[in-house]
Amino acid sequence: MTRFFAGLHVITAFICCAAVTGTVQAQNRKAEIESFRKKQQATLTELEDSPLHPEDTASITYFPPEEDFAVMARIELLRGEKPFEMPAFDGSTKTFVRYAILHFQLKGKPHRLTAFRSGFGALAALQPTYFVPFRDETNAATTYGGGRYMDVAIPPGAENILLDFNKAYNPWCAYADGFRCPIPPAENTISQAVEAGERNYRGTRRSRNSAQH
Repeated sequence: MTRFFAGLHVITAFICCAAVTGTVQAQNRKAEIESFRKKQQATLTELEDSPLHPEDTASITYFPPEEDFAVMARIELLRGEKPFEMPAFDGSTKTFVRYAILHFQLKGKPHRLTAFRSGFGALAALQPTYFVPFRDETNAATTYGGGRYMDVAIPPGAENILLDFNKAYNPWCAYADGFRCPIPPAENTISQAVEAGERNYRGTRRSRNSAQH
């Protein structure tokens, strides 16, 4: 009987330890996301051609951090892709190359997104992150109608990466008209509501000229 209770104490202690560890990890992840958002806002308002003034950041809103929207994605690198022109909201285009397809699941449903690179030749090796624009079923409801963006790091030789939709952000066109924001291509449409990351901007939209500092 003594051995039974001793074993029970060990199991209980293990469960408690695991629960505490899980709580700490969740708190650390939340703090990481909050830090990311604050740095992003600070950088956004410091740029000379930014669509926002420092006081406008109070109108930027987010979904609460949600672990279900931070998922592992399998990397399928693409070979032989040629540069193409991705249309932008101002009527212009931007040149990109399809770099990789990211395969993942959100709440049990399979999806895929294409990651693009904008650097070419020697510049491609210097690119720290890749561009992942996407649309989902929250657009024009709780999030910007034109879709959202993510920047993901894909280390050389990596087979999987963490795809964190809690870090999804709005294009500048969500805040002001007249900016050259790439339109997420049809292949990057998620047939599911991604209730993570940045939500609709609640401030007053400006024209590009009136937004200048």
